[in-house]
Amino acid sequence: MDEIINKIVPIDSIMAHPRNYRFHPDEQLSDLGVSLKRFSQYRSVVLWERPNGKYMQVAGHGVLEAMKREGVTDVRADILAITTPQSTIDAIMVSDNNIALKASDDDEMLAHLLQEQQDAGFDLASLGSDDETLRQMLESLGDEYAGNGEGKPDVQFKEYDETIADDLDTEMCEQCGKLCMKSDKDNSDA
Repeated sequence: MDEIINKIVPIDSIMAHPRNYRFHPDEQLSDLGVSLKRFSQYRSVVLWERPNGKYMQVAGHGVLEAMKREGVTDVRADILAITTPQSTIDAIMVSDNNIALKASDDDEMLAHLLQEQQDAGFDLASLGSDDETLRQMLESLGDEYAGNGEGKPDVQFKEYDETIADDLDTEMCEQCGKLCMKSDKDNSDA
């Protein structure tokens, strides 16, 4: 495949891929709009350069549609060369849509992350969720997770950074996969 170029492109020079089979309901576009307001565009859409100076969309259709609704005029894009075969363009679009569907979620970790965002006062719509979904997740996880504190993680979820001194008791957190400080309970048992 030819080199991919990253550049800013006027949104009105982009046409939707006519064979895109994925639809974006209003609820998703609304969440994407809230996310864009909070984070801006944090990753590029993928476009295919066309001979008429226009671009055809390959990946990121929902984000681009939400950007248009929000009145954004320019988008950061990875541009696939004009010489890229149509069959490759179609395959990239299908791959981008389908492979993500094969991922699995750790519901306990997701609930924890959503709870942190909610506790910090953020609108969960910016993350594609809402308060009711979080409530239902916590309920389904049961008392061990959402109850009276029993069964809570043994480590505090403070990600390792320069503010954690080398002499503090830390361990690799099994839940978040990051170096975290041990809780006071663990330190008192040592």
